Amino acid sequence: EKMRRENRPWSNATADERSAFVRSAMAEAASDAQNAILASSAQYQDLAARIGDTAESSLARLAAWDGASGFAPRYFELSFGEGKPAGELMSWMIPGSGVKLDINGQIDRIDCGEIENESGERRPYFLVVDYKTGDERLSLPEVYYGLRLQLLTYMEAAKRFLGKRAKGEPRPAGVLYCMLKNPVQSGDGKMSRADAEKALFDALRMKGWLLGDAKVIREIDASNRFLCVRLKGDGEINGTYKGNVKAEREFGAMAAHTMDKLREAGEKVLSGDVEIAPFQLKRKNACVHCPYGDVCGFDLKLERFAYRELDDTIAFMQEMEREEEAGNGKGE
Repeated sequence: EKMRRENRPWSNATADERSAFVRSAMAEAASDAQNAILASSAQYQDLAARIGDTAESSLARLAAWDGASGFAPRYFELSFGEGKPAGELMSWMIPGSGVKLDINGQIDRIDCGEIENESGERRPYFLVVDYKTGDERLSLPEVYYGLRLQLLTYMEAAKRFLGKRAKGEPRPAGVLYCMLKNPVQSGDGKMSRADAEKALFDALRMKGWLLGDAKVIREIDASNRFLCVRLKGDGEINGTYKGNVKAEREFGAMAAHTMDKLREAGEKVLSGDVEIAPFQLKRKNACVHCPYGDVCGFDLKLERFAYRELDDTIAFMQEMEREEEAGNGKGE
């Protein structure tokens, strides 16, 4: 936000400026009562220093990406929902209840760009970026079953928000997880700074889905260093990463399906549905990281308990496209 106020791109910030930004932000965060513990002992002071190092490393990487991208960060921590800055972007009445379902959220970052088509017309595109400290990734089965809807909800909210401001309909260029981590790099023998940076950038390539258009991908990252999709020497998309690209119609089908899943969840909450039915999808299930095991009492040793097995053999994208073509989207 400071760089935007000064009308400067991120890549214009020097290493000293980035370091000063981080120190200032850390000092402000640590002075908050909730974070006072960070100054309470040498151990926590060391933790704060490591957080600062990770932030500084991440900022340097993001600035380098900015220098290689024709897209520019435009909105940060954009809150949507009733009474929020971006307003009610997604809300609808639940049939027969007299109750309005309003979706609230906060988008970490929206980048915007314009790309010229074959007719010479410049069209607006946007990219949703969500910062994570863990290791997140998108999968079609989890989207289909409503297990991972955050990024696609953000994409739809961003599209509606920008649609009120852009000239022409904004098109999704992609949805990405940006990892804020500083993992140790290893190699055979001593690594040069350039080799260490390359290894770090490769390890932290942003995961997610991008529009399957080489021109758009090149505009997002001309350096071929930051995305989960790589371009070949001839400028076309490397087929190895075809699972990370989606057509515009596929983004539309996933967005419509996401809205249906949100509406369905709202109806279940309203109906008082508290069934104990944790999912099982391949080797992943809902109980692994759940903190409420003692409350629900789910126990496979008891006959009345069983996982809700989810079919992983469905043609998920085709099914979502079929739903959209059939006009089943009720999220509007």
